[in-house]
Amino acid sequence: VQGARLKEEDLVQEIVHVTAHSHLLFFSNLGKVYRLRAHEIPIKERNARGTPAVNLLPLEPGENIQAVIDARGFSESEYLLFATRSGQVKKTPLSEYDKSRREGFIAINLHPGDQLVRVIRTSGDEDLLLVSRGGMAIRFSESEVRPMGRSAAGVRGMRLKSGDLLVSCDVAREGVDLLIVTDAGYGKRTKLEHFHAQARGGQGVRGI
Repeated sequence: VQGARLKEEDLVQEIVHVTAHSHLLFFSNLGKVYRLRAHEIPIKERNARGTPAVNLLPLEPGENIQAVIDARGFSESEYLLFATRSGQVKKTPLSEYDKSRREGFIAINLHPGDQLVRVIRTSGDEDLLLVSRGGMAIRFSESEVRPMGRSAAGVRGMRLKSGDLLVSCDVAREGVDLLIVTDAGYGKRTKLEHFHAQARGGQGVRGI
């Protein structure tokens, strides 16, 4: 059945399970973070189009939401892992984002021309997987990325070839497969064991 009514150029990017009192952290491509309670987002019918984010958050022209984190608590033992399109990564304690500002605040300092593409929650002791637009992937231990403050820019997570961009990252959990889908609609499932851990900052291996 239809889950949402979209405009022709729109697409579903992420689904987050929440409670009415969840704190939702919205991270934008410009490296800012905004916070709302889940009950502040209007409830709509199943096939409704929904509410534009710009009606709920004070987004700047050209700013869009890249990640949504359901933060029901702000544990000091959990982290947020940021990845930018130039291959930078940053790990910051989740507790650093336990604050509310209507206008938002800087979540990561970006180098000129760079943009935030993904934010994920981690335990501090995971294997991380980065994937580039050109089909390259790298897997490395999260312990190689030391915790940094909220305003830090991070370190290089993956060295990209000229013209390539980072498009996604995730935790490499054992016992699951990796599904890669291209913008032309081709998909491939592969074992995570094929991506052996290597040093952060390398070019990685061919993923597709």
